[in-house]
Amino acid sequence: MLTKSISYYLLLIIGFLPYLSYSQQENDSESKLVDSLCTVAKQYSQESFLKGYNKYEQILKQISEENRQVDIAYIFEQEANLMLRYEKNDSAILLYQKAIVIYNSINKPVQAAHNYNNLGLVYFNTSRYEMAIELFLKALKIYEQHNEFKNIGRSYSNLGNVFFYTNSKKAIEFYTKSLEIQHQFKDTFGLSDTYNNLATVYFYEEDYKECEKCFLKSLEYKEIIGDLENLATGYSNIGGLYSTIGENEKALPYLHKALNIYKSIDIKSGIAAAQMNLGTMYSQSNKIDSAIYYLKSALQISEENNFRDLKKATYENLAQTYSNIKKFDLAYEYLQKFLHLKDSLMDETTADRIQEISTKYETEKKNQQILMQQALIDKNTAESKQKTFQRNVLIAGLLIVLLFAIVLLRSYSRKRRDNKLLQIQKDEIESKNSILNQQKEEISAQRDEIEVQLGFSEKQRTLIAHQKKEIVDSINYAQRIQKAILPPDYFVEKLLGQHFILYFPKDVVSGDFYYIEKCNNQVIFAAVDCTGHGVPGSMMSVIGFNILNQAIKQNHITKPSEILSFLDSGITETLRQEGGESGVSDGMDIAVCTWDISTNQIQFAGAYNPMILIKDGELFEIKADKVPIGVNYDGVADIYTNHVFQLSKGDSVYLYSDGYADQFGGPLGKKFKYKPLKEIIKENHRLTLLEQKQILADKFNNWKGNLEQVDDVLIIGVRIS
Repeated sequence: MLTKSISYYLLLIIGFLPYLSYSQQENDSESKLVDSLCTVAKQYSQESFLKGYNKYEQILKQISEENRQVDIAYIFEQEANLMLRYEKNDSAILLYQKAIVIYNSINKPVQAAHNYNNLGLVYFNTSRYEMAIELFLKALKIYEQHNEFKNIGRSYSNLGNVFFYTNSKKAIEFYTKSLEIQHQFKDTFGLSDTYNNLATVYFYEEDYKECEKCFLKSLEYKEIIGDLENLATGYSNIGGLYSTIGENEKALPYLHKALNIYKSIDIKSGIAAAQMNLGTMYSQSNKIDSAIYYLKSALQISEENNFRDLKKATYENLAQTYSNIKKFDLAYEYLQKFLHLKDSLMDETTADRIQEISTKYETEKKNQQILMQQALIDKNTAESKQKTFQRNVLIAGLLIVLLFAIVLLRSYSRKRRDNKLLQIQKDEIESKNSILNQQKEEISAQRDEIEVQLGFSEKQRTLIAHQKKEIVDSINYAQRIQKAILPPDYFVEKLLGQHFILYFPKDVVSGDFYYIEKCNNQVIFAAVDCTGHGVPGSMMSVIGFNILNQAIKQNHITKPSEILSFLDSGITETLRQEGGESGVSDGMDIAVCTWDISTNQIQFAGAYNPMILIKDGELFEIKADKVPIGVNYDGVADIYTNHVFQLSKGDSVYLYSDGYADQFGGPLGKKFKYKPLKEIIKENHRLTLLEQKQILADKFNNWKGNLEQVDDVLIIGVRIS
């Protein structure tokens, strides 16, 4: 049975950072130029998403040639802000993550914190509250470490937004902290947003008097700022309040103002919220046709853009409206949709997790305060001990001086007695000196002979050092050559998108290498493990790389099994292995994938090296053929199995050599093996590729410990996007 109450939807305003322009953060001429270009791009963004996006891409291309990382990170950040404004959440997440990686690599923690905050906003908008609160707390911790008080205030407001759904008392506590800081620093933008959000809590607590006071205060700041989107939010929220308390004549102009502004700047969430509130007001006024028109318009936008909170509120109000006019079949349909979405938005486990994260943060903060107090106590104790020590040293010094005087008196009398004895000993010494002089001459002759031998040894050592230097210089030059044939990072990023490459050569040069190339609409990538490592392995890697280029770039072979057959034939011919002519039995193991980027079809073939596929959260190991590349004494190229898979967005592929699994380590000094490697991949496959790479690297280094690395290590991970 539905009650006769109808819900209004009030918009929380999330704290968007930073406030400072880029030229204020990086005070040099180049950065001021970039900031000016971005100001133009923001003006284009006001007109349309596409104009703003194209302008940012033009700026990014212009500055990439200078390779100023801080400029590139800033453009990623601004592009992400554009994606967030136009509710393109997946693109916003990727761009914020790129900006964070660069800011952390160049030691810009505050700028990284801005992006942690804004990334949290994306997760908040998409109802992923646990991720949102973790990112807000991470940003807050950095701001506290760097005394970024204005940003601390905005972080408190964002934390209040998360607790808005689970703990209104906690939300009010965070909003109040935020207001104290924002008043202190006259943060007009922050005051506007926080008063709005505090009013929203009072609204759902049914304290309408405090709610109206905070909404009017927020609207006062919004009108000073003049930002259309925030002004529309204020009009929409206060209109919803007046409708709730039955003052529809006051509510109607506010709601229509909000709707007109949102339509003029094309903010879908705002349009849907204003339409839902208008529909709700008309439903209360028993103007059913207008109510259903606005409610269904709001529902269409909410479903198209997956605004889950708005969908939930609109389902509820449509159910109530249809119930009021006795259309119980439609009322029941929308009620079921409302209940289903309500249960999925914020279950008890999520609420408990949010509370747990918050408690952990507050506990950590209290522990830091305790540690600071303990450090002060320790300091005072140390100073007291130092004063006591200095006093004791002074007393001890006086006692030593007294004892020294006594010793001097006694030694004087002993000295007179000893002088007589010394004269006798002097005579004996002179006698012995004559003997020693004779022995000295003999030793001198022996020394001359030793110096001749040393001169010869020094020449030998110099020769050996020179030869060693030439060898080391040759190996280092070989390393530069090997690095030069590997595809550069920007090329790999362009072809593979979301990926990682974990590459740990055992020696200066490596027998493992990775190959990435594009042919037509297909991307070919491979993990190759040549026989041996060091200099022999690196020579094999150059041979393998050249034959792969012949197969793909010259002969346009893209089918993995045919690539392996071509490589098998090429190695056998190059090393003259047919009939055992050369006596060389070296070859390589390899895993090759061909990814059709238009259909997301993956083909795979392997020689000893398998492929791991993560599809729909399940791990599959695709076995390779137990046939090596090369060593064909009959001169006939081997035939390999070609596997074909249709993948979806979010599926992942991993290729690797045997170096990771064969590493000795752990408490018993045993091999790591393949099963734990697959378990690590499965447990962490939902993390970002960069996080997966870091976990694999940490596991490997911890397992190896102080033991020597036994082989080259190579793992490639690619996520279908």
